[in-house]
Amino acid sequence: MESIKERIDQELKDVHFQKEEFKSRLESEIRARERRREARWKRAAAAAALLLVVSGGGTYAAVSYFQERGSQMPQEEREAYVEERQNSSAEANTYSRELTEEERERKEELKEKYIREGVYPKRKLLRVSGEEEVDAERVCFQAETSTFYLPERELSDEDLLEIIDYELMLDYSLAHDEEVKQKKKEIEAEQENWGGQDGEIGEEEAIAIAAETVTREYGVDLEGIKTDAWRSAYDGSEAEAFSDGIVTFFMEDGRQYEVQVDLFTGEVKSLIAGDEQIDLEGKVKPDDVLDQGRVEELEREARLFLGEEAPIRKKYVRMVTDEEGYLNFGVVHYYFEMGDECIVDVAYSVLEGRTYLFGRYAEEEFWEFIERVKEDNAGFGLQEEWIELED
Repeated sequence: MESIKERIDQELKDVHFQKEEFKSRLESEIRARERRREARWKRAAAAAALLLVVSGGGTYAAVSYFQERGSQMPQEEREAYVEERQNSSAEANTYSRELTEEERERKEELKEKYIREGVYPKRKLLRVSGEEEVDAERVCFQAETSTFYLPERELSDEDLLEIIDYELMLDYSLAHDEEVKQKKKEIEAEQENWGGQDGEIGEEEAIAIAAETVTREYGVDLEGIKTDAWRSAYDGSEAEAFSDGIVTFFMEDGRQYEVQVDLFTGEVKSLIAGDEQIDLEGKVKPDDVLDQGRVEELEREARLFLGEEAPIRKKYVRMVTDEEGYLNFGVVHYYFEMGDECIVDVAYSVLEGRTYLFGRYAEEEFWEFIERVKEDNAGFGLQEEWIELED
């Protein structure tokens, strides 16, 4: 089950969280809530949730066995249970024949043992796609119609446990799915809550800071330009709190400027000019990365990005290349240690001959970030080269 910490780690891993993906998730959930069969999924989820919170004599162990079994399921298997139920043409599971009274009684007894003692089936339920595949000596299940095909003989304990296992793990998966959906709704509601944490600046101020940065860096007039702003935040209950405003300006000629503003400090964390995916369309090798004219121009742009004439203490060039020597994303990174323990990243597109990204980091944060990136790059077979530039 995805923890809040895992959720936050994932959001922090992708600094430039994609708004369209965010909206797509929300729209998908709205469509899902409108589906006719959702009522029965919630009833099943509620039944599973009841198993998770039931109390009374001996039930703590019962909950533990149920949770243990469900928590050991791979994510793909949980998702498969949910998808099967969503795609089923039936309102509920059915049997090819009625259980006998003796089978029903044994099923209840075995279910109790499954929950309280961890008595599980030795085999997995046999899945079939149609009646023609049914094994007359095994319990079979057709997901498309939610039908259990039962042998005509008396069902063994193993047969009944296979049915019980499917039904309970389906309930567990539906409950887990509902919990994930609820967490996503909570996250999405939080993202819309501008000023939701003490000390935050509001949406209008964040847009003003972003516009000032873009105008200062590129000299463009943003008056009347289409603007979009959204909030990405975390309240700090299980990790360090953060709250960022993501502001995008859509120019009439197709260019875009995306600015990430720290809503606590009002500082600009990053600025992206244009669409970085353009850099993926061609391959290019490093050029004269030490060209003095370029370095001086990027120093000027770094100061414009910060909005201050901070002295540059050190500067570096970083190149990431694949096994053929082509630049990753077609860019070279220039890093400038500036001001009060601040590092500015200027990503220069060799392919396009322009800067397309500015990033601002606290010094300690920067080197921790670089170490993580190095590990990731090594895993993809990418090579790194660093050059410290002289004044």
